[in-house]
Amino acid sequence: MSEHSSIRALEFLNIKGACEKDGINAELSKMEDEKNHLVLLEAAVKEWLDFLKEIQRLSKGVPLMRSIRLACLQMYKAFVENGGTYGASLLALRRSNLPNVARISKVMEELRAKVEEGGQELSLVDGKFLEEVRELLGILQGTLGVTLAHYR
Repeated sequence: MSEHSSIRALEFLNIKGACEKDGINAELSKMEDEKNHLVLLEAAVKEWLDFLKEIQRLSKGVPLMRSIRLACLQMYKAFVENGGTYGASLLALRRSNLPNVARISKVMEELRAKVEEGGQELSLVDGKFLEEVRELLGILQGTLGVTLAHYR
């Protein structure tokens, strides 16, 4: 083997190693982005659950309809405002190969439709409506937690 061919072989190995290292770094960067999107959604769900716990109630524990409606309007604004942050996060997650992303997307869409409906139509807002929203948030919280466990 000539000196020239051994130098070429070393160059090839160095280039190959650099490409593999770049591939790993790109994959780690992609995973970090996925984790950030999941953490953003998980924080929003936790904030919304805390907000719903603080809804004003009458003396027998029945929630005030106006309070529920205001909560729905605030949640809907969060979906629409911020340049569609939650929508962008969902879109980025759909492109990934993470487990449970289809379920997260489906439940987020159901939640968005539910809070939009509650914010627009006061006659639909009652205790049952509030519990349905809480149930959707609970499903999201659990699914996001399980999916985030892949990163911990």
